Amino acid sequence: MATGTNITNPAASDAGLKRVNLAEIVGGGYRKFWNCRCRYRVVKGGKASKKSTTAALWFIVHLMKYPQANLLVVRNVFNTHYYSTFAQLKWAINRLGVSQHWKATVSPLELRYLPTGQRILFRGFDDVYKLASTTVDSGHLCWVWIEEGFEIASQADFEKLDLSVPRGEIPPPLFKQTTITFNPWNEKHWLKKRFFDQQSPDVLTLTTNYKCNEFLDKTDLAVYERLREEQPRRYAVAGLGEWGIAEGLIYERWEVGEFDSKSLTSPHNPDLWKYRHVFGLDYGYTNDPTAFIAMAVNPVDKLLYIYDEHYETRMLNDSIAEMIISKGYAKERIRADSAEP
Repeated sequence: MATGTNITNPAASDAGLKRVNLAEIVGGGYRKFWNCRCRYRVVKGGKASKKSTTAALWFIVHLMKYPQANLLVVRNVFNTHYYSTFAQLKWAINRLGVSQHWKATVSPLELRYLPTGQRILFRGFDDVYKLASTTVDSGHLCWVWIEEGFEIASQADFEKLDLSVPRGEIPPPLFKQTTITFNPWNEKHWLKKRFFDQQSPDVLTLTTNYKCNEFLDKTDLAVYERLREEQPRRYAVAGLGEWGIAEGLIYERWEVGEFDSKSLTSPHNPDLWKYRHVFGLDYGYTNDPTAFIAMAVNPVDKLLYIYDEHYETRMLNDSIAEMIISKGYAKERIRADSAEP
């Protein structure tokens, strides 16, 4: 549970605010998130894991609790806010029953808490320098929410923002905090190395999934169960919030095991007619590595046995040729793309 008690808004007690039961509104699975005061609060999760809705509820509750706090909400592209974070925060306002105390404007895109004038600002990483200069005219811009953080391809862009907002001395009981929520589609993303691969007392990292969402019904759960059975790799990412690559993954049913590649195409194998050896090469250089693969293919039973591979950046043609010769494939027919590095 996020909290087990009813919470009244102490920041504007004369504004006619009512008491609400946050435990019923927020639900379970996010107690650490709700109580965290770390400098960074980073949540990866599967779809329907409540990470965005819980964040939206947290910000509305705490903005109303701390009359000097302001919030900056960031996405990779500014124009994506209207139907995502802007709508999510308006939903949270309505869910908490306090819509009469908030004003939403489209130009500029902004939410304002009427009793105190506090603001929720929306910006995009498509203009990172303008983003970094964002300020407020009253109180402190002490909280940042980066939604769909996986879309931020560059750690350098994140650091430009992080060095600028929040900045300066923040008087207690306020505190600086940047919240990042995202789906973990690729384990190679900079977010993993920056926040998850090393522990820090300034960082809270959480992994959440649909199982903590008590607001899903049986039909919703059936979708995830079907995904678990039919697409286990995608289920691990989109369902359980594990690191991986889900979108665009060609083969989801695979395993690592021992086999004899020569025996597959041996004359003694009764299924010899089903198999043939195939070799592929994809040129790369600096950012995209050169990739070579050798495999036995069984198109009848739709099986691939990969028995050799090479994956390396900054390879020139002569280095690629040397690699192929050293592996003993100089006389094989190798299919490659037509572009040179």
